[in-house]
Amino acid sequence: MKQVLGALLLLLLLGQVDVQIISPILPELSDFFDVNIASVGSAVTVYSVVGAIWALIIGPLADRFGRLLFLQLAAAVMAGACAMAYLADLFPIFLLSRGIAGIAGATISVCIIAQIADMFPFEKRGKAMGFVGAIYAVAAVGGAPIGAIIAGKYGWPMLYAVAFFVSLFLAASMYFAAGKQMRPLKKSGQEKKQTVKQRLLQPLKEYRLFIIHSNTRNGLILAVMISATATAVITYLGAWFVRDFSMKTEEMAPVYLSLGGSTIIGSLFGGWLSDKIGKQMLVGLGSIFLAMVLFCSIFVSNFIGIYGFCVGGGFIIAMREGPYQALITELVKAEERGAYIALKSTAAKTGIAVAASFGGFLFEQFGFFAVANFAGICSLTAGFIVFRALKISDLQTDKAIAH
Repeated sequence: MKQVLGALLLLLLLGQVDVQIISPILPELSDFFDVNIASVGSAVTVYSVVGAIWALIIGPLADRFGRLLFLQLAAAVMAGACAMAYLADLFPIFLLSRGIAGIAGATISVCIIAQIADMFPFEKRGKAMGFVGAIYAVAAVGGAPIGAIIAGKYGWPMLYAVAFFVSLFLAASMYFAAGKQMRPLKKSGQEKKQTVKQRLLQPLKEYRLFIIHSNTRNGLILAVMISATATAVITYLGAWFVRDFSMKTEEMAPVYLSLGGSTIIGSLFGGWLSDKIGKQMLVGLGSIFLAMVLFCSIFVSNFIGIYGFCVGGGFIIAMREGPYQALITELVKAEERGAYIALKSTAAKTGIAVAASFGGFLFEQFGFFAVANFAGICSLTAGFIVFRALKISDLQTDKAIAH
């Protein structure tokens, strides 16, 4: 199991770093393809849109045919996308490579969360999901700097050459680590009797039921609130530093590093602690404490306050990640996890889009304190949902652990 988990986490890291490395090479890409920065930025949009759509397709397929099989294929597809990006001499070809990478990235995100949930019982799942949160943090902290170093020394195509070989290595690792577990799942008698039309409509039926059923619907709303909280704050941190504290770019670097370090520690600690005191308790209390930190942003007036706000807030945000993922994966049956996580991913992306847009309006009109208040309200809403609206099938086990 450790080998499979290790391969899954490395594949997840690759998928996250693949997104992060775009930021430092935007100017180089702009010069190479002779297009403006905004056009190059559309590569991220293409990646995200294709990924969001594909997630809804791959989730039900992974439930039916097995997640590990699709993860190995995703690593191979990622290798193909990286090879295409490396060889691209026209910008449309590069955009196409990003769209293909979005397919691989969505498959990785959806299937890994579902697969880890399958591998670990609910009472031990928090720690495992904590590693997932730590991977997100490591990619966010290390992806851009490493990408900048490699691109600066060898040129941006070298990034995709390295990613190509890493992807192939992980595809092989998945095969040797998981082996027989990658075989397609056996179909039930009822599935064999389904017509082609019924099989095509089955995912839509599942998504409709997830939205209609109050418990799974509340889980989707929780995903929106948690994503909106983090996005609103992190997106406008840099602008806050410049506008209110006149910080220079080089002065921001250690702040972001401290934020990244606190999120890595918070993810690992929160996952471990949630298995001890209960996931619902930790996500709920964490959401309330985070709201308190956000509401206190108005009192931040110096560098010490900035570090305290970023380290404390980042730690709590990350601390919720593992138990939050564990809770979400327990809202449905194992055979429905892929589809539900796919829908949850789309809901989270919606929260990100709304928070980024509305946060920009608040920042321009009222300043960062208004953004922090908005995020705080989202966090309080998340805490209310966790404590009052979510019903976990294995909750009694979680409570027993807490006592």
